[in-house]
Amino acid sequence: MIMESPDETLCTNCGEKTAVFFMHCISSGEKESVKLCEACLEATGPALLKDYMTAMKNANCCYCGGKAMTGGSTMDVVLGRSERRFMCRSCFEEHNRFLLPRFQALADVEEKSVSEQMRQIRDLDEEEEDHMKRWVIQRYN
Repeated sequence: MIMESPDETLCTNCGEKTAVFFMHCISSGEKESVKLCEACLEATGPALLKDYMTAMKNANCCYCGGKAMTGGSTMDVVLGRSERRFMCRSCFEEHNRFLLPRFQALADVEEKSVSEQMRQIRDLDEEEEDHMKRWVIQRYN
């Protein structure tokens, strides 16, 4: 997962520049967190990550069309979407503000079958997409 960080943290690779990307990797059950400046990310990141970063730099927000600053959403991962979707910072913040309490509500429900959970997630995805379309229209009015 890659996300922008508001913190002024130094790059764990060069130790000189401000880290602008956080990478959290899980391998063999072990979690590793690396904070990288843009130069170190581009110099040391695997090809897939470099491709992803290039795509993000050239992308527009999937909701408002603004300059993309982050990629993917929780819903994209959960629903197994293969297309790359990117968001600007304000749409990303609104997207998360809208989804977090709803995800918490889903987690608080008694155990359900996988098919019922996926139905609820698909319904939430539709609700979130509708919300974001309305939010973008209201933001620009």
